[in-house]
Amino acid sequence: VLVKATPLMLAGAAVTFAVSAGYYNIGAEGQLYAGAIAAAGLGMVMDGVPAIITIPVLIIAGFAAGMLWALIPALLKVKLAVDEVVTTLLLNSVMAYIVSALLNGPWRDPVSGWPQSPEISTTSIFFKIIPRSRLNLGFLIGLATIAVLWVVLKRTSFGLKMRAVGLGKPAARFAGLNVGRTTLIAALVSGGIAGIAGVAEVCGIQYHLIEGLSANYGYTGIILAT
Repeated sequence: VLVKATPLMLAGAAVTFAVSAGYYNIGAEGQLYAGAIAAAGLGMVMDGVPAIITIPVLIIAGFAAGMLWALIPALLKVKLAVDEVVTTLLLNSVMAYIVSALLNGPWRDPVSGWPQSPEISTTSIFFKIIPRSRLNLGFLIGLATIAVLWVVLKRTSFGLKMRAVGLGKPAARFAGLNVGRTTLIAALVSGGIAGIAGVAEVCGIQYHLIEGLSANYGYTGIILAT
């Protein structure tokens, strides 16, 4: 239960953060896979690098990859007022094709021939919280992420701005808030958190990238957020 709760916590937190600013991120699924690609790609080439360095690098890379995948619809929303529900949803399908192309092309396992990436290095694997179980560091990251987001939303001035924008953009704009900037930051952070969910699945459970990495965690995160 706790293993399955890990990606759901992160995906739900990602969507919740964006929705708090009135940005409906339906693209957590694609952003999760973006983070997974970053983790798998770096994990394959970091053999011999100490885990104390590898693990933070992979988490940061996954966060950055999720942010990057969230950037396109966020800019379209802020600059051109394009509906983010449509763009984020459609980009999930684009990411699915990218993952398939990688696994059936350059990343196909050369040993087994299966459409999966080669194994990540041992130093890239998350440590287990409970011995002889699959519960790993990703669960703690999920709990810490929720705690941090709660503090940001409820105890910081930026969180107040986000909630003001989420409750009513015209009123927030009239009050002098930079609605576009607040929305953009919320969207990017949301994508980054979803990217960390992908890192947790690669480094904590699978140890390689596969097409079925996510059991629709990104979509389930929308339900959790509401």
